[in-house]
Amino acid sequence: MPNEFNTYLNYCRQMKFEEKPDIAYLRKLFKDLFFRMGYDYDFVFDWMVKKPGTATIGDKPEEENQFYQNQANQESAAALPDNNEGQNEEQDNLE
Repeated sequence: MPNEFNTYLNYCRQMKFEEKPDIAYLRKLFKDLFFRMGYDYDFVFDWMVKKPGTATIGDKPEEENQFYQNQANQESAAALPDNNEGQNEEQDNLE
């Protein structure tokens, strides 16, 4: 483990409760480590890179997408009132 983590933890442990940390010093500590380890600051973070074999919400197979779409259509149709019932009652009233 890089020595910067030890430095950081010791720095934090020695602080008094009322003290404000020297953020610039701590950022520089890790920024220097970042470049010393050979990383590039390319604005691409680990959580932005898709790993092989993993799926996201929009990556469902077409059959599964169709299944969920049909199910949603059936549920929304079931929630709507049946227009035929009202028409049948009106016709009964006219006769």
